[in-house]
Amino acid sequence: MAPTTVRKAPYKDFLQPALHRRFTSTATVLLLVSYLLAVVLDGWKSYFWSWFPIGPVGVRTAFIFTCGLAIVVLRIANYHVGLRTTGPGFQTLRNTITQLQTYETLFWYGFSSLLFSHVFLWAMPKPANLSWITYFSGDRARLNERPLFLLAYMVSCAITQTFNHYRKDTDRLVLASSKGKNEKQPDALKLLITAVPATFGASLSGAASALPVALILYYAILRSFIWGWALMFLRIFYNLPKTNMLPPSWPSDLWLLFRCIEAGTFVHLIWNIGNFAFSKFMVKEPLKNGKPLTSESKDPNGSLLNGLKSKKLSIKAFAMWELAIIAQGFETRRQAIYEDIDRKDGPMWSQVYAICMEVVKSIETRIDTYGKVPDASPAAPAPEPKQRVSAPLRDDPIFNSRGASKTMLNEVEKRLGQVARSPGESPVSKLSPIAKKTWKEAKDRVLTKEQQELVAPDHIKSQFENWTLHSLKFSCSSRSPSLQPQSR
Repeated sequence: MAPTTVRKAPYKDFLQPALHRRFTSTATVLLLVSYLLAVVLDGWKSYFWSWFPIGPVGVRTAFIFTCGLAIVVLRIANYHVGLRTTGPGFQTLRNTITQLQTYETLFWYGFSSLLFSHVFLWAMPKPANLSWITYFSGDRARLNERPLFLLAYMVSCAITQTFNHYRKDTDRLVLASSKGKNEKQPDALKLLITAVPATFGASLSGAASALPVALILYYAILRSFIWGWALMFLRIFYNLPKTNMLPPSWPSDLWLLFRCIEAGTFVHLIWNIGNFAFSKFMVKEPLKNGKPLTSESKDPNGSLLNGLKSKKLSIKAFAMWELAIIAQGFETRRQAIYEDIDRKDGPMWSQVYAICMEVVKSIETRIDTYGKVPDASPAAPAPEPKQRVSAPLRDDPIFNSRGASKTMLNEVEKRLGQVARSPGESPVSKLSPIAKKTWKEAKDRVLTKEQQELVAPDHIKSQFENWTLHSLKFSCSSRSPSLQPQSR
């Protein structure tokens, strides 16, 4: 029987479960923050239902958690390891605006902010005057413009947060340097707890910075548009006026601006805590139970080598980090790398050395070429002319004008010119050898020898000369009587 071959598990089979556990930790933190915000937004009319998870607080928690989860999923799709090298500020801004990823980020921030705005409006008490419909004298329903301004403000929060997302390079993951086996990384949860005050301050400043953008965006661009569409939609359910005339007064009073800052602070808090937790949990050391991730593999060195050769930068970065941890703190695994010499592409150590040197040389190359004008690409060689396999196309006009129709005189002149230019040639002499051979075989099959001699060019030429001489003699004889003088 042939020996069974050990399957070399790819490195991502060990990295993905670790990343899933870190995502779960991030989601747990978000769920806890969402529950606290849901409790804060409650009106506290009942001391039991104001905190009990199975009830209105639980529903609000689910919606707020969805707002944060959308941003975490966005981070998973777009995260990158290390600093992103960019050019000047204007060039970076132009490249960012033209990328589809930018508008994807704006979409998810907009979705999160609009969803949270509806949760916020639902939780507001009646004295806040943030209901969609208001009733004046005579019980006539009117559209309330204050919620519309709040929605415009939340859209402005999404725009400013998208700008800050790329300005601060929020998608970046900074892998910590290896500290050896005995030294441990600081606990991510403790870092998160200590960062809550700074995160709350950043959320408050982000909410305040979005307010001027909302005032300009709403009153200069969106007011009439949003007012008309809101009336068209709500007329289905309420008896609203038929006219779309804007209210004479502006809705943005001091109390509404305060409510906007409150909603903006809460939604920024969800975003900032989610981003911070994701950035801290995802960069934990590639260890499981205090051992490297590939320790559970049947071929640990092969799985690690697979990660080092990965074309995806994130997988390669974590594999390189695990290699550094093994080199500093795990002597047994380190010796196994030196002793592994029966590899397909060479010993394990030589392949690891080549990969590491390639990374170092690529860094040196990028440093040396920074700021230099790239070399001009060589000009493409001129294509060689192709051999012609058929006669060139005729370029004489296809359609001739009616005034240039052929006459007998033109035809005679043309034929005489051809004879003068090529005396002794016949149309058959211009044919190719294959055509001449085909013509000869056809002539032998159709005509007898006597008939071929009769249609030969020499025979026809002699016959033509004889006919010409007879014609001349006949014409002279017919003219001679008329030229003689008449007898008297």
